[in-house]
Amino acid sequence: MTQSAQQMFDLHREILDRAVAATYGRDFWTPYPESMRKYPEDAVKAAPSNNPAANASLCNQAFVANRFVVVQSRRHGQSN
Repeated sequence: MTQSAQQMFDLHREILDRAVAATYGRDFWTPYPESMRKYPEDAVKAAPSNNPAANASLCNQAFVANRFVVVQSRRHGQSN
């Protein structure tokens, strides 16, 4: 049995609406859950958490632990 385009649209309307909303909001969204079993165990342990505070802490630790150089060009008329 084949379905018409309208039937397919009606069947998946909620998913399509959520995808369009994510596009307009410039957000990430997927109807499919992640399966951590497909990733190596070490990669799962090293992956950032879904907790924004934990991610910020990891980023901060990376900056504190490493030396980095900020490269900026001088603005016209500025010295050192």
